[in-house]
Amino acid sequence: GINAEYMGTTGIAGYVANTGKTINTDDVYNDPNFNSTVDQRTGYHSKTLLCMPVMCEGKVLAVAQLINKKDESGEILPFTSEDENLFESFATYAGLCLRNSRLHKIAKFKHHKSEIMLELAHTLSRAALEETLLIPTVMETARKLLDADRCAFFVVDGHELEAHFDETLTIRMPITSGIAGYVATTKEIINLPDAYQDPRFNTDVDKRTGYVTKNMLCMPVLFEDNVVGVAEMINKLNGHAFTKDDEELFSAFAPYIGVSLRNCRLHSQLCTLHRRNQTLVEVLELLSKADMRKGDQVIEAVLLSTKQILHADRCSLFMVDRENGELYTKSAQELGGHEIRFKVTQGIAGQVACSKAPLNVPNAYADPRFNMEVDRIVGYVTKCVLTFPIVDPNDQVVAVVQAINKTDSNESFTKEDEELMGYFAMFAGISLANSALYEFVITANNNTFQLLERASNPKPLSSKQTGRKTHVDPPLLRNYRAIIVSEDEILSMRTYNFNIFEYKLSPEVDLQRKVTPLLVELFRDIGAFTELKVDIDILYRFLICVEQKYRAVPYHNFYHAVVAAQTCYMLMKDLGDKGNILDPLDKYVLMISACVHDVDHMGLNNSFHLRANTPMGLLSSVSGINSVLEVHHANLALEILSNPMYNVFHFLNTEQLTYALRTLLDCILATDMAKHNELGQMFKKMMKEDKMDKSLLLRMLLHTADLSNVVKPFKMARQWAVAVTDEFHCQGDIELRQGLQVPPMFDRSKAELARDQMGFLDYVALPHFNMLAEWNEGYKHLFDQATKNREQWSVIRQTNNTRT
Repeated sequence: GINAEYMGTTGIAGYVANTGKTINTDDVYNDPNFNSTVDQRTGYHSKTLLCMPVMCEGKVLAVAQLINKKDESGEILPFTSEDENLFESFATYAGLCLRNSRLHKIAKFKHHKSEIMLELAHTLSRAALEETLLIPTVMETARKLLDADRCAFFVVDGHELEAHFDETLTIRMPITSGIAGYVATTKEIINLPDAYQDPRFNTDVDKRTGYVTKNMLCMPVLFEDNVVGVAEMINKLNGHAFTKDDEELFSAFAPYIGVSLRNCRLHSQLCTLHRRNQTLVEVLELLSKADMRKGDQVIEAVLLSTKQILHADRCSLFMVDRENGELYTKSAQELGGHEIRFKVTQGIAGQVACSKAPLNVPNAYADPRFNMEVDRIVGYVTKCVLTFPIVDPNDQVVAVVQAINKTDSNESFTKEDEELMGYFAMFAGISLANSALYEFVITANNNTFQLLERASNPKPLSSKQTGRKTHVDPPLLRNYRAIIVSEDEILSMRTYNFNIFEYKLSPEVDLQRKVTPLLVELFRDIGAFTELKVDIDILYRFLICVEQKYRAVPYHNFYHAVVAAQTCYMLMKDLGDKGNILDPLDKYVLMISACVHDVDHMGLNNSFHLRANTPMGLLSSVSGINSVLEVHHANLALEILSNPMYNVFHFLNTEQLTYALRTLLDCILATDMAKHNELGQMFKKMMKEDKMDKSLLLRMLLHTADLSNVVKPFKMARQWAVAVTDEFHCQGDIELRQGLQVPPMFDRSKAELARDQMGFLDYVALPHFNMLAEWNEGYKHLFDQATKNREQWSVIRQTNNTRT
């Protein structure tokens, strides 16, 4: 029962193992190789000893040792030559048995590996060609294959690593970062029995999450001898370190991953090329259908087509006025559609018009030809500009189109963009020329008629305003206005303990509706009716209309929007002196944005719309914008506000309205979880520079409110967790029926509420609220509550595991 592994190759057994010789001694204490440590620890006294190698095919496989031969009276006797012969026969048989056992183990391992490889190949083939599905499949398969507690996967993307820790957390880092970076750049296998002993190991994640990394296996994934990914297995479940067998097993698995990952990338590139070509075909069709009798329609078709082709944020078209030597436009989006004119030799557009050559400016502010005055007026930041000439069949420049800021990346316009625009410009030139010719003919005819009838006095045109019908009729408004809320309810609304489920789950309609007048009280607190002079009836109609627009889905419903707005109110209260940067209008716009940030959510996420090719998903794919739902919410919000009955910005002048709408759109778009890391990095940069960015702060506040369910008291946090999981599973059911790949978190058969919530807290919520707590002491209680909730989920998971 004594564990003598510490003895290594010392002692008589070590000598026999190294030399293959038999030792037969009458007194072990006279043998210089004897190690008395075991005797000292156990109180046993060794005297006579027979130690013999167990061999097979000339190799020592083991050492057999007999100690203290005794007769019937208990007297210790020396081992005889007959004993040696008998023991040698046993050792020979034992050697054969050991060899066969090892060969059987090797054969069994190879057979097991072959079975696993077949199963893995089948699993990866089902992951299709979508990287968003392949990587989680690889991570889960690798974790099970090597019996690891966790697995992270790093995709090599140029000079960066795209790190995937779970389905909700993806970050980018330099390719030289950490152990994964070392493996990516050297192709070496790193097997750490004790991660904390390696200086390359980053302990920050463990400290933040409370997780303890004991051992780690980090291995490269190659394709054609190039590293395309790195897999990082953490904590062997049996408590031991990862073995050479684990390395060999994953090495056999890795080529499948490499090929699959490469196929995904190639498929993505081909799909991108196909979408761009398809977009070109569609915009040319759109241009061909534009009525040339309506010049504005042709211009709008050119602008819309340019934005779709180049994935541009904004676009302007400058027509050439040869008679006056000017460029003019009525369609500059940044100028609200007002006509502007300037000399044909001025600016970037002027140079393109004169030279007939396109101009690609990657940094607009660094170019002296760029006019920054427009940006200053509207609060817009122009980063890059692509300006292209549009010529007619006579090779005369008829217009200049200018695309501003790529929406699908932070980079400038590419050579591919210039090539695509070159093809499109040929057709646009023909359409604009034909439209201009038609407009010239019509204008000439009109002038002729006006000359003939100049003696007549034209009658003034009558105007009649029409408005869309509202769903909020006066009786319904009176019902809401008549709802009485108590002082205690209002006070509760002003705390993080506000429990909306008391209203949401009530069978009484009036109690369900009570959240609207309670929300109005929060608007009253921020000065909506005193300082901003908001019409309270319009605010009520707006909130009722928004409530009607939300769908009865498990999670993304009107009550979620109310909680988001209420949490925005609380977050602003906790800002302390940092909140001085926000004026009443900022606070008002933020809470309005919270009310509509998920309006008309169908309970299906962005990934579903893109993979299922829904109408919204197809439109987003063509435009290159992946924020399918956020764009939809923003569009619907603008549609609601366009109705005077619901226009809660009715009191603003033009400049204030522009600011309010821009802020509302920015805040809604910032709720896309795909932008979580980008928003966090921007906020950390602001913290490091110790400055305040109002726009960034407002976006961060709404995004934080959108995540705030995890910082509510645990009872409410759990109710929200159940709701969002229910919505995920409903989506998974639909994906299953449509034959789509179902992500693990959306699969009812793989559901584990506590595990999923702990993962979200570890990788998303806790780092996020920790960052906010470091920035503002008033938010520390949120981080503390999230930590407590995480502990509660851990207890629940342990209890569930114990029961099973």
